[in-house]
Amino acid sequence: MTLRIEAVGTVVGGRTEVAHDYWGGIESIIRLDPTFPSEVVKGLDEFSHLLVTWHFSQSSPDDVGPCFQAMGPQGAIQEPSWPTEMLTDYWAVR
Repeated sequence: MTLRIEAVGTVVGGRTEVAHDYWGGIESIIRLDPTFPSEVVKGLDEFSHLLVTWHFSQSSPDDVGPCFQAMGPQGAIQEPSWPTEMLTDYWAVR
């Protein structure tokens, strides 16, 4: 099986070296590829955090590990009401 991943943008700023720790205070931007229309990020400003999936192109298997709650968003989480409404029954047992 082959999985093809097409990047939608590039991370600019922040770090240049591969490092696992000390991400506090690091600021970067995601520069959207010009082939994607700006409408794809419409409403994104209503959220306080963004989950970014990235390709481990500069990492080794030793760099990959579990996600701990302490690694999650820092500070208050802000979002519009529609995700809660949409996911009301997400964890329901059928």
